[in-house]
Amino acid sequence: MSTVMTLLAGRYRLSVAVVDGSDNETYDYHDRLYDFQIYPDSRNERYGFVTLGGDWQIETPINIQDEERAIKDGSPAKRAGEG
Repeated sequence: MSTVMTLLAGRYRLSVAVVDGSDNETYDYHDRLYDFQIYPDSRNERYGFVTLGGDWQIETPINIQDEERAIKDGSPAKRAGEG
């Protein structure tokens, strides 16, 4: 079980149901009855609903001709500037 909250800052409305797992009988259902708010933190994400929590970097794009040649040869394409 994850202890990380991946929701971004914003107001949310929660639906909750109590369901029998063996035959899917619903005992109780509260549709969008509970409101809650997530406050901003130090993450830079501002748009959307969740953060993926990844570390991202920009790499030099590969050359398309090298990529096509690599697909034919079965070898990995080299990135621009690589030997």
